[in-house]
Order: sequence, then structure tokens, then C-alpha cells
Amino acid sequence: MTVENTQTNVEVLKGKLMEARSIQGDLTRYMAREFMPEVREARQNIGWDKTLTAQGKKEKREKHAFQREAALLTYIENEHKSYSAVLGDIVTAAEDILLKDVEAPSEREQSLFDLEAKKLQNAVTFAATTPAKIEALKNYAALGDRGQAYAKQVHDKFTEMAAEVIQGATNPTDKVALTKALGTVHSQLESLTVSDEQKEIAGILDTAKRMKNAHFVNTAVLGNALKEVSPNTFKYANDRGTHLALFNEEYGEYLQARKYGNLIR
Repeated sequence: MTVENTQTNVEVLKGKLMEARSIQGDLTRYMAREFMPEVREARQNIGWDKTLTAQGKKEKREKHAFQREAALLTYIENEHKSYSAVLGDIVTAAEDILLKDVEAPSEREQSLFDLEAKKLQNAVTFAATTPAKIEALKNYAALGDRGQAYAKQVHDKFTEMAAEVIQGATNPTDKVALTKALGTVHSQLESLTVSDEQKEIAGILDTAKRMKNAHFVNTAVLGNALKEVSPNTFKYANDRGTHLALFNEEYGEYLQARKYGNLIR
């Protein structure tokens, strides 16, 4: 997934998040509108089948339950793969955007900036009092207002100088005042190193990662329907791998029945 500009990227990534949520939401709709009505109808037909004994009906219900269990867990796994792929694309694209360097100033602009930055750094070094040092560091940090590229340069040096000033303070009262004042300036400066668009993309990235690490099937919402299919459908809704390992033979029989059109309807 590529982008032409940051704002477009935000829109694209938000659209991909909506796509992922839609895939997850479609599972609820599929179960309510298609899957569960078919399950209930088949069970009703088994109950009405006068050719079967009570034991025969019981065995057929159990076989049907596993077939539906296997079918639904397979469906869920396929949907989960699509969901994870979309979220993976979001994570990769968002990280690429956040890691992309900001356009650097021209050589002339950088040289002029360096001259002024050096002057303000010297003012910090030779400030004689705590208030003077705080004021000098604030003036230096204000260089970050010129743009993101400058803010990134100022941020690193400010952090270094502020730490030296705080460590050099021998008076506990001065140390507290410096830490408080410079901490506030640092936070303001740090916010300038990231554009509003990048902040939004960082939020999208965080959302995508949380969604990717969370269970795909919301058992709090779908729990009753899953249990209605079978207890194991509920138990393994987010763990088809374990289900397949435990019921490999039965799953093979289900595949054969599906292949030859012998599923219970």
C-alpha cells in the first residue's frame, strides 16, 4: 500500500480499518442471516424424519453438529486470514510513513539555522542563574517552531542540554524548578517533531495492532449462537488449529462428505 501525500495516507488507512471492521462484522451477519437458520432448519428436519428411530435421530444430530462445527470454524479461519492481511497492510504502511524522513531544509537554510542555534546554545552555557538558564533553554527550544525538520534537530540537543543543566544544579530547589519548567518545554517541543497527520497515523497504527492481537471472534456477542452449534464451536472459535488437531479424523470425514455432496441439510 503506497501513498502520494500524508493526508491521502490517513484517508486510505482509515478506509482499510473500516474494511477490517467490516470483515469482522460480516461474521455476525453471516451467522444471523445464513448459517444459523440453516442449522435450525436441518435439525428440525431431523426431528421430523419418521424413518429414523430416536437413537438414529440422536446420531444424525451429533453428526450434523460436527459438520456445522467444522464448516463454521473453517469459515471463521478464512475470514480471520483476510482480516489479518488487511490489518497487516495497515501496520506496514503506517510504519513506513512514520519512519519516512521529513524533507530537509536547503543547505542555505540549514547554515543560517545552525548559526542561530549555536548562538542560543552558548546563551544556555553562560547563563549564570537558574531562571536565566530556563529562559535560555526556552529560547533555544523556540527554534522548533520553524518546522518539523528543525524541531527534530532542536529536540535532541535540547534534551541533552536540559539534562546537563538539571544534573549541574546543586540546590535542590533549583533542581526541582528546572525539572518542572524544562519538562514542560520538552513536551511542547516533542509535539512539534511529529506532524498532526503523523499523530493521526500513529493512532491508526495503534488501533490496527490492537485489533490484530485481539480475538477475531467476539464470543461475548456470538457466544449463544456458537454454543447452539456445539460447545466445541464456542470453545475453539478463536483456535481452529487446536480443534483440527483434536478432531483430525472427524474433520477428514467432513471433507469427504462435503466433496461428494453428502452433508446433512
